[in-house]
Amino acid sequence: MPWDHVYHVAFVVPDLDVAIAGVGQQLGLSFAKPRTRSFELRNAEGTSLAAEDSSDVYYVYSRGAPPYVELIEAKSAGVWAADSGARIHHVGTWSDDIRSDARRLEERGFRIEAFGGVAGDGERFAYLTNDFGLRLELVDASLREGLETRLRVAPV
Repeated sequence: MPWDHVYHVAFVVPDLDVAIAGVGQQLGLSFAKPRTRSFELRNAEGTSLAAEDSSDVYYVYSRGAPPYVELIEAKSAGVWAADSGARIHHVGTWSDDIRSDARRLEERGFRIEAFGGVAGDGERFAYLTNDFGLRLELVDASLREGLETRLRVAPV
């Protein structure tokens, strides 16, 4: 999982719609249409995480070219909680083999926080953390073309 596969930085924000307007204006970004999805999250042993972690997640990506900015509306608890307000949540990177990359990162001192995906679609991402406050998201590389097509904008 080379660092050059990094394609987005995600922020947890208290109000997604307000953040889209503010961040868009401040950074000169446009955003795709926000989405709501339910994800199933499991720990490294396969045990389902709390319902707060699996409830609907309201999020959006910036449009254009990578690296993208992802904004995620904070939840009251769980992996997407904003205990200390808006903050960087994770750095996302493509992975051809999420389990193998997660094992390699564990050997380097990361801890698996969760594996996740949409119900019935298998594991599509994993969150790993380290002692320095970094959270990585490994994302199934088979999703890359679809995401980049959806976020591409015509040159101005």
